[in-house]
Amino acid sequence: MSDLGLIYFVKDGILTITSRDVAEAEENLSTRVYPIGDIDGGDVIRLTHNIVETAYKNTWDENGGVGKIEPAAGSRCLIISQTDEVHFKVLGLLRALRIVHKLWPYEAPPVSVGRAVVGQE
Repeated sequence: MSDLGLIYFVKDGILTITSRDVAEAEENLSTRVYPIGDIDGGDVIRLTHNIVETAYKNTWDENGGVGKIEPAAGSRCLIISQTDEVHFKVLGLLRALRIVHKLWPYEAPPVSVGRAVVGQE
């Protein structure tokens, strides 16, 4: 469908095939909540910035698009309003971050490398 410039989205159980402009209209975005407590390392601002810069940068409101991302008050979650295509990209990014976090925990102890100590400032 992308060869024709078309995109699809599902809203209220209805599959719609349309132009990218219509799909990216604010009324056609879906809102989802993403738990991030296991990967944010206490820096929600940096995680939010990384998502915006990685997942279709121009679709976010701060870059001229209509998608929104914000931390949920009182929880370690992000609330994201975006197209299904961007939600799919965000899910992939969060999965990758979880894998990396398991392999290299955010608060890793300092490691000696020769005379330098990595992980301390």
